[in-house]
Amino acid sequence: MIQKLLTVSGFDQAAALRSHRASLLGEIEAKQGLIGEIDRALTFFQKDSSTKIEDLFQSVDLKKQAEYESLLIEKYGKSGNLKLMESKARTKNWTQADFISLKDLFEKSHRSFALAIEEGLSPDHKKVQELVRSHFELISRSWTPDRDSYIGLGRL
Repeated sequence: MIQKLLTVSGFDQAAALRSHRASLLGEIEAKQGLIGEIDRALTFFQKDSSTKIEDLFQSVDLKKQAEYESLLIEKYGKSGNLKLMESKARTKNWTQADFISLKDLFEKSHRSFALAIEEGLSPDHKKVQELVRSHFELISRSWTPDRDSYIGLGRL
């Protein structure tokens, strides 16, 4: 695939290679983050109870999470609180692996959006619309966004 693209006349080869390189580096970084999460989990399960369960989720800053929740309720009132309660109910039985997997999928989704922007794709481009649909489905795993709340995510 790369070899074919590099031979197309008028194709910005350097930009394509930089974009592909950035994508690969992003994937490496995401995988290293997951390995770190797994290492913390292994440490937790191999030690006695002196390790706190919160330490497993280094990437989840509980103070920041509380700030986000307060902002959500302040900005959207009762409907924000209902969405928050729905999310907590949906995720209450999730395992550590479930959270890590979703985080990895979001990082991949965000990298795909960044690449679409770098490619100069318009919002109505088929590829961008597929990314939006996929992103919406990811969001919907933990709560049910309506049109306004989904648009509101972009404004946050």
